[in-house]
Formats: sequence, C-alpha cells, structure tokens
Amino acid sequence: MLRPFRTATFRTGALAAGLLLTATLTACGEVEIGDARTSGASPAETTASATPTLTERLNPEASTVGDVTLHLPLGWVAVAGQPFAAAGTDAPIGGATMLTTALSEGKTASQWAEAIVAGESDLVDASTGLTIKGTVEATGGRELVHVSHDYADGRANFFVTVEGDTLYLVRFGGDGSTEAQTVAVESAATLTIGVAVADEATPGSSSTTTDAPATTPLPLATPTP
Repeated sequence: MLRPFRTATFRTGALAAGLLLTATLTACGEVEIGDARTSGASPAETTASATPTLTERLNPEASTVGDVTLHLPLGWVAVAGQPFAAAGTDAPIGGATMLTTALSEGKTASQWAEAIVAGESDLVDASTGLTIKGTVEATGGRELVHVSHDYADGRANFFVTVEGDTLYLVRFGGDGSTEAQTVAVESAATLTIGVAVADEATPGSSSTTTDAPATTPLPLATPTP
C-alpha cells in the first residue's frame, strides 16, 4: 500500500543530510531508485545559455546537485560531492531533492516518463498513482517532463530530461504543502545540466561544466514497512 512521503527536518551536515535524505526518499518502499548512476568524471566547461527567472522562494545562488546546477528552495543545502540536497532546520519549506542518471537507451524524456508511470522502469518503484502533469521549461529552453502523485502533490515530484545518451531524473520530496509543490516546479525550472564553477576571467560570473555520468551505483536505504 502506497503512503505519502514521510517528512523530516534535515540538518546541513553532509553525513546527516545524506543519510536522512536517502532514508526519506526510500521510506516505506514507496519509490526506490533502481539502476541509477552518479557522476564521477572530469567534465569540460561550457557556459549556461540563459539566466533563470527566480522567485522569492528560491535561493539566489545556484547549487550543484550531482551533475546538474539549479537554484534550490530557500534554506535547502546541497551535500558536497553527492547528488543530494535537503532542507536545513530553518528552511521555510521542508523536503529534499536527489538526482539520478542512467543511460537514455535511445528514449526521449517523454518516453521515459511514460515508462515510469506505467511501472515499466526500475528507476522508480511502486509507480501506482503517478501521472504526467505536463512539461516545465527550464533554463535555456530545456523541457522537463513533470511526473507526480495525484494524492500527494507537494510530496512526490519527478522531473525527467534527456541530454545526449543520458537520462536525468530530478526528484523532489516535499512536506506536503501547496508551497512545496510550487517550489519544486520553480526550482526544476532553473536546472542546467553541468556543474557551476567560478569563472576566473570574469569575477562574480560563473559557467557550468558538462560530462557523461560514470557508473557508480547510488546507495540504497532499506525500506521501512
């Protein structure tokens, strides 16, 4: 039986945030990450193609989560070197986010989203109740397919995109509020594939780096009944 995401107050320490996030995102076996991958390669630099539009709910400074850069909800903290971010103790909106990557296998983002909803992908387990909400236009015109649970808006949101031969799945687990649903979409809309780095030639500016993912499996938490 599916149940809404458990919520928790996340601390900003790397170990605590990583463990709590992993446990929260796999709680009760509701949605598990299957054959996912994280990046460990050395990327090449590129420059972001557009500046995202930010709302007052988002951190004005971009954060790196795994292989992507995005503006997280206020008070959320990315765990250095890991594809995780979680709400700090003072964050106005609770929750967490995680990136998973895998080979796209020649499928489009829409085809992956349809497979996830149909329960035909092991990237997301227990897909019952998931529906495709539509598309979100992200930084530079990139389209993300938005998948969510009908009964748990604000708790379970997935954003799917494909770049080259790589599938990117960004997952938000929120506190169940309307604001959590809204900020998940707003944050996803700022996504750039690549890692934000300082631009030494122009102080105060930044660029992004892109690469293909390596094949290190994500750690899995044991679901709690």
